Amino acid sequence: MHDERLAQTALYLFAFSLFLIPIGVEISLALLWLNFFFNPPKKQFFIQMPVLSAGIFSAYCLLQFLVCIGLEGGGSLTTWYATLINWIALISFIPLAWALNGDTLRMMRLLFLASFSLILNMLLRLNWPLLLSSPIEYIQAGDGFGVVAIAFGLYSASVILGFILVGYQRITTQYSHWSIRIITVSVMIFLIQGLLLTQSHAAWLAFLIALFVSWLLSRHNKSTNKKRARTQWIILVAIAVLLTINARLIVQRLTHEASIAQAIMTGHATIDNTSSLGLRWYAHQFGLVQWQQRPWLGWGAGATQTLILNSSVNRPDILTDNRQVWRPLHNSYLELLVQLGVIGLGLFAAIIMTLLLTLWNRKNQSTLPDDLKVFLIVTWVLLLVWSAFDFRALHQDWRAYWSFLAGMTLGVSHRWRTLEMPINHAHCRILLIRLSAIGDIVFATPLITSLRRAYPQAYLAWLVQPEYASLLKNHPDLNAVIIWPYPELRDLAKRGDIKKILSIVGDLKKKLHDSRFDLAIDLQGLIKSGLPTWLSGANTRISLGGKEGSSLLMTHVLPRFSTINKISSEYQYLAQSLKLPNQPFLMSLHIDDVARKKAITLIKTAGLTAPNYIVCCPFTTRPQKHWPEEHWAHLIDRCSHKVPIILLGAMADQLAATRILSFTHQHSKLYNLVGQTDLLTAAAVITEARAVIGVDTGLSHISVALNRPTILLFGATCPYLETEYAQVRILYQSRACSPCRRHPICANHFTCMRELSVNHVMSALTELNIVQHLN
Repeated sequence: MHDERLAQTALYLFAFSLFLIPIGVEISLALLWLNFFFNPPKKQFFIQMPVLSAGIFSAYCLLQFLVCIGLEGGGSLTTWYATLINWIALISFIPLAWALNGDTLRMMRLLFLASFSLILNMLLRLNWPLLLSSPIEYIQAGDGFGVVAIAFGLYSASVILGFILVGYQRITTQYSHWSIRIITVSVMIFLIQGLLLTQSHAAWLAFLIALFVSWLLSRHNKSTNKKRARTQWIILVAIAVLLTINARLIVQRLTHEASIAQAIMTGHATIDNTSSLGLRWYAHQFGLVQWQQRPWLGWGAGATQTLILNSSVNRPDILTDNRQVWRPLHNSYLELLVQLGVIGLGLFAAIIMTLLLTLWNRKNQSTLPDDLKVFLIVTWVLLLVWSAFDFRALHQDWRAYWSFLAGMTLGVSHRWRTLEMPINHAHCRILLIRLSAIGDIVFATPLITSLRRAYPQAYLAWLVQPEYASLLKNHPDLNAVIIWPYPELRDLAKRGDIKKILSIVGDLKKKLHDSRFDLAIDLQGLIKSGLPTWLSGANTRISLGGKEGSSLLMTHVLPRFSTINKISSEYQYLAQSLKLPNQPFLMSLHIDDVARKKAITLIKTAGLTAPNYIVCCPFTTRPQKHWPEEHWAHLIDRCSHKVPIILLGAMADQLAATRILSFTHQHSKLYNLVGQTDLLTAAAVITEARAVIGVDTGLSHISVALNRPTILLFGATCPYLETEYAQVRILYQSRACSPCRRHPICANHFTCMRELSVNHVMSALTELNIVQHLN
C-alpha cells in the first residue's frame, strides 16, 4: 500500500523549505523520489501527457548531450554534464504530483506553508541594520532577500497572487474575527512592499499582466460572488495605497532607462551597456546570432558561458568581467534555443502546454475549486511573462519553484491511486465514526450497506452522540451502536472537571480497545471525531477530510471530495476509494414498532388518518437556512383547507412554531406536534404523510431517506440538487452569493430564501400530484 505518511511528510517539508531551507528542498525531493520508486504508479499515470512530455524532454537532453560531445565548440564536457543534470532535474515535479494525488485540501496546506516559508525568509534575511539606520538607502538598494532581486520578484508576486485569489477570502471566511482580517491584510502589504523593493521591471510587469488575466477570468467566472469581488477591491485599494506611497521610487525606476529604451526602439547604433536594459539588449543580440548557427540542436547544455568567452562578435566583452561570465542571456526562451535548440524549446513548451491543458480539462470538469483554478492559471501567466526577462532554470531556487508549480498543476488534475481496504479477512472488525448531526448521519448510512456487502461476516459498529443513536440502533447491518457522550464531555470541560472527563474517556477507550477494531473510519473529519478514532486502537485509521489537526491522528487521510449536485456524494466517493460496492448507494433508516405506535397514537389524537396530511419541517439551527415564517403561514392557509398540516420540530423550536401559528388563519387545519416527538417517532409520522415540505434540516433529509414525496427549500445552503428518488423536488434559485453557508453577506436579509415564493411550493405540490386545484 502506498505510504501516505511518507508522501505527506515529504510534501510538507518541501513546501516549508521552498524559500527558506535549500537543503530541506533537496531532502524532501529525495524522499518524494523514494516514495515514487518504492510505490510506483500504474500505467495510467505514465501515459498522462505532461509525464510523457517530461520523459521525452529528458531523453532529448541526454541525446543532445551525446551528439554535442562530437561537435566543436559549445562548452566543456564537465559543464555539459553538470548542466545536463540540472535540465533533467526539472522533471522532479512528477513525484510531487504523484504524492499530491488530486488532494485539493493538501494543496491548500502546501500553499500556506510555501507562503509562510517566503514570509519567514523575508523576516530573517531582511537587512535590519540598514533599514533601521537609513530606510531611504535600504529602499534604493533593491533587496532580493537572499536571491537575486528579479527572482525574488517572481516568488513574492506568486505568493501575493495566492493571497489575492485564494488566501484572503478563505482565511477570513474560516476566521471572521476582525483581528484576523487585519493580520491578513498586513501580511499582503508586507509582501507587496517586498515586491516593490526588488525594483524589478520584469517582476512588476509580469505581476500586472497576471492581475489583469485574473480579472478577466473572474469576470467570466459565474461563481464569483459579491464577497469575493469585494475582497478583490479591498486588495486593489491596498495595492493602490502602496503604489502611492512608493510613487517616487517607482517613477524613478521606470524613467531611469527610458532613454535606453527609446534608443533601442529607434535603432540607435550605440546602446548604453551600463544599465540592465542595455545589457539585455546586447545579450539578446549575441544569443540570436549564436542560435542561428545551430538552430535545431543548439550548442549543448550549459554552452552559453563558453560561447561568450570564446566569441569576439556582438560585444561579448560587455557580458564578461575578467574572463568570467557574469551576465546570462536574460531570456529563458533564448537560452533554451542556444543551449537545446528549437527541438529543446519545443519539447519544454510541450510540458507547459500539456500541464495547462490538463488543468483546463480539470477546470471544465468543475471538480477543482474555482479560486484554485484561477490561481494556477494566473501563476503560469506570471511565470511565462517573467521568463522573457531572465533565466534561472539551472538554479536550485527556480527549479524548486518550477517543481512546486508544475507538481501542483499536474497533482490536482487526477486521483491516480485509491486506498484499497487495508483488511483482507472475512471476520474483520470495523468502526464507523460520525457523531452528528441528523442529516449527515443519514447521508452516511449507505456506507453500512456497502461494507456489509463487501464483508458479510464482519463486525460493524458505529460511534455516535447519544441524541442521534436512535437513527442507527435498528439498522440490520450494524452489530453495535456505541455512544460517545460528547455533550456531557463538553459540559464537563466548561466546568473544568478534568478528573471526570479523564474517567469517562478512559472507560470509553477501554471499551473500544476491548472491541479490537481492525479499521476505524472517521466520517466527520474533525478533532472531536478524530480523538475517539485514535482512541479506538485500530491499526488502520482513515479520515475523510481530516480538519482541525485530526489528520495527525490518522494513518490515512482521504480528501472530502463531493459535488454540490448529488446527495451523499462524499461518502460514495469514500466507498469508491475503498473499492466497496456502491451501486446503488441509497440512504436507509429503520423505524421500530414502538415509534410507529407512538406516531399512530399522535395522528389519531389529532383526528387525522394516514396518509391524509402534509408534514412541514420549518425549523433548523441557522437563521440563513430558514424560510420566512410569514411564507410558512401563507402556505399553510392555502393548503390546509384541502389537506391538514402537521408541524414537526424539536423542543427548542416551540417558540418559532407559536409565531407561525399566530400568522395563520384561525380556520386553517394546522396541528402542532413540535416538541412532542422523539426522533424516531417524528420519522414514523413522516412515513405516514402524503408529503413533506422542509428546509435544509434533519427531518427533511429523513423524509428523503424514507422515499416520501418531499419538497426541499434551499438557499444559503445547498447540500445537494440530485437524489436517487423520483418523488423529491428541490427548490433552489442560485444567486451570485449562494450558497454562502455559514457566512451570509446579505445583512441578514436572506434574499435567496425570501425569493422562494409560496407559488413555487404549490407548483411543486401539483407536479407531485399531492394536491390539485388549490387557489
